[in-house]
Amino acid sequence: MKSLKDKMVSREVEELRRELQKKNEIIEMLLKHDNLTGLPNWESTKNFMESRLKGEYNPVGLLCVDFDSFKVFNQTYGYLLGDLLLAQFGSRVQECVQIEEGLIGRLNGEAFLVVLLQTTPERMREISEKIFSIVSALTVDLPDTARVNANLTVSIGGALWNRAEEMSPYALLRQADFAMCRAKRGGRGQYVLIELNQPSEITQGIQNAEMAMRLAVEMRGALEMKQFEPFYQPLYSVKEQLPVTAEALVRWRHPVYGVLSPDRFLPLFENSGLIVKLDLYMFECNCRNIRRWLDEGLNVLPVYCNFSRLHFLNEGFADLLLEFTQKYRVATRNLGIEITENMLVEDAQVIIEQMHKLRALGFSVAMDDFGAGYSSFGMLQELPVDTIKLDSMFFQRNLSDFKNTSIICAIVAIAKALGMTVICEGIETEAQVAFLRTIECDEIQGFYFARPMETAEFSKLLCVKGGISAGSAARANLERIFIEKIFDAFYVSKDFEQFASFVSSDAEWHDLYFKDALQGIDEIKKYFEQNIAGKKLSIIYRSITPHRADHFTPVSGEAVLVDESLQPPMCTNFYFAANCVPDGESLKLTKMTMDLIRADSYVNLFRAQNEIRIGQAKQLNERKNYPLTTPCCRLGLSGMS
Repeated sequence: MKSLKDKMVSREVEELRRELQKKNEIIEMLLKHDNLTGLPNWESTKNFMESRLKGEYNPVGLLCVDFDSFKVFNQTYGYLLGDLLLAQFGSRVQECVQIEEGLIGRLNGEAFLVVLLQTTPERMREISEKIFSIVSALTVDLPDTARVNANLTVSIGGALWNRAEEMSPYALLRQADFAMCRAKRGGRGQYVLIELNQPSEITQGIQNAEMAMRLAVEMRGALEMKQFEPFYQPLYSVKEQLPVTAEALVRWRHPVYGVLSPDRFLPLFENSGLIVKLDLYMFECNCRNIRRWLDEGLNVLPVYCNFSRLHFLNEGFADLLLEFTQKYRVATRNLGIEITENMLVEDAQVIIEQMHKLRALGFSVAMDDFGAGYSSFGMLQELPVDTIKLDSMFFQRNLSDFKNTSIICAIVAIAKALGMTVICEGIETEAQVAFLRTIECDEIQGFYFARPMETAEFSKLLCVKGGISAGSAARANLERIFIEKIFDAFYVSKDFEQFASFVSSDAEWHDLYFKDALQGIDEIKKYFEQNIAGKKLSIIYRSITPHRADHFTPVSGEAVLVDESLQPPMCTNFYFAANCVPDGESLKLTKMTMDLIRADSYVNLFRAQNEIRIGQAKQLNERKNYPLTTPCCRLGLSGMS
């Protein structure tokens, strides 16, 4: 017989065993269930799906339920009430599905999953309607206020699997999530079903899901290893059918999948927040490439860069971009910033202020996909943009449709009246190009002229002899010579009479040595006599690039102004942008802007002298190739050799 002491010990051991078992059960429940709603968590839901996607439970349906604008609800009522509302939904939604019919679990945040066994499209819609009813009845208890309706909606995406082939939970979830996203784009509070019936569809779905998971894991390391690079798509002038600008488009050169287009990976970057780093990395790549093209003497085109709306919420965004341009000694006018309409849905005023800052620093701003979302004619009047890019959807429609063409014509006419450049996207046929010529569209982007191309291929396009006709090259050379004559007359030979013959009487001149704009030839002359006439100056040209516009010719470039009256001579790097208009067979200058380059790479006089010799030889060689052009005025380089 056991002693009393042994019995007491046995009883204590049994109690400890039962207590430990209860705790283990609690731990197991916590591991398998969501703490807030009590529903199975994703791990449990995934295991449930794996065990049922074997064939005997087919068809298997999955509903992905996601609350619309739940972030706004949290910001309005607070996160505590948000959690209480999700718990309320979790409690009520369990009534929709019987135990033997399937399972309801919480995926994450405000997203829930409904797994249905041996189901039908009709039953999936029926349950979706029940969920819509439950959500519409959710209420909020506010302090000192009667219970009020939460006024929330959900978007539901459904995927139905009815095949003998193997299907993974992740692949099925991917399809349901895709359907849910389509429901949100359809106006929210909607239900969309995808029936996966064809083996090819399923195989592709599984492969896409596996690729997405792999890319999500690898994207941070890929950014550090610089696997991303810009491809450039040139935009062509409608009138001359020559490249005038370009858009930089990101590509991922993946070691396994090859070159990936943005639709494969950008959503992953946007969801993770890494899009900010990717955008800035791409912008730096573009600055580096432009610097190289300038150094090689290529005919550089302005490059438009894309940015996420997250950048525009950063107060220092414009200054950050300016730092990149200064690092690579690239003029801001060589770069454009693209925004999309949907960026303005929230925080519009903050984003508009950033646009003003960018334009003040010399960046051009373009609105992409105009007409695809929230745009209106009233918006054009308010937004500080230089260019609108008309969305490709207008040109996918029938151009014989009077309504469609009337809308296109109206947008182009209003934008032009407001002084904006109009670019039409997605142009692929001769008929589209012919139509755009009739409505005075400025530029064309699309496969008709060029697809996005690698940097090396695009660099060849920038070569004057390789990419532009002889007539255009000759005209571009005349424009370069015209700019050289202006600077030579003003700074080098100091022949103001000759300078005045090149300049319109009401010209605007922003000089390096004077912070305010000089208006009109009389004001420029007064400044010239007081500040320039007594100096001994010479010019080194780093680049002179003519561009194309409707009624004038913009010319931009870089140069070095050498003040030889100082010992040692002082070298000042600067950007310049000139507006020239036709004047009979010649040109007239209407505006000249000069900006200092902060990072001066020509403080060494020996390097400056070497640049002068190289520049002289190059210019003489170029003149030989264009016998129709007038000779350039001699640079004043005495004392520098």
